[in-house]
Amino acid sequence: MWGILPLYWKLFDHIDSLETLAHRLLWSAIFLIPICLVACRREFLALFRSKRAVLLLLGAGLLITVNWGVFIFAVNAGHIIETSMGYYINPLMNVA
Repeated sequence: MWGILPLYWKLFDHIDSLETLAHRLLWSAIFLIPICLVACRREFLALFRSKRAVLLLLGAGLLITVNWGVFIFAVNAGHIIETSMGYYINPLMNVA
């Protein structure tokens, strides 16, 4: 699946990379926050009581946002094969 995902994002190359990223962030939050509140309300709300946990979540979110942004920008810049191979090989290299 991850290997062909750049072909999907290429359909949106006429849209600015930052706008695509903003939509991805917005719609992820719209769908995931209610799911987290319903499925694991106590654990989810407990995360926000610890300043350290909040900072770790913000840091992780920032890194994922940068990852998504670079990915979308690379596809829009025409590096589809390289991006596809990177997303296909990366999990294999992380395990090895």
